[in-house]
Amino acid sequence: MDKYLCYIEDNLAYFTNNLKDQWGDDWDDKPYEHNAGPPYENDKFKITKLVFQSELETPAERFGINSPYSVQDINDKKTPWLSGKTYNPVKSIEIYAGTTVEEFINVILNSGGEIYLKLEK
Repeated sequence: MDKYLCYIEDNLAYFTNNLKDQWGDDWDDKPYEHNAGPPYENDKFKITKLVFQSELETPAERFGINSPYSVQDINDKKTPWLSGKTYNPVKSIEIYAGTTVEEFINVILNSGGEIYLKLEK
């Protein structure tokens, strides 16, 4: 079953099995970075978390102190969750809500970022 990007906080990307109905605390409040919490998880909503390092920026980083977006706005694709440029070759990169785990990993790695995996005992 595919999982879709629905939230990013710090260097942690959250993916859900149900982007259309996924919700979290204060996802309709602006600015998201001062109000919203991670996505809810229950029997209906299964969350996968992925730790990453990248030079790409969130809306909070692009707009400074208070971004003009809520999580709901970002998940409605009014702006990408991550965006920026690579310099060899120069090209713009945008990662929007709904991006699959596989697509996310490919874009982060191909733009010079890193993905970290959880080790199991």
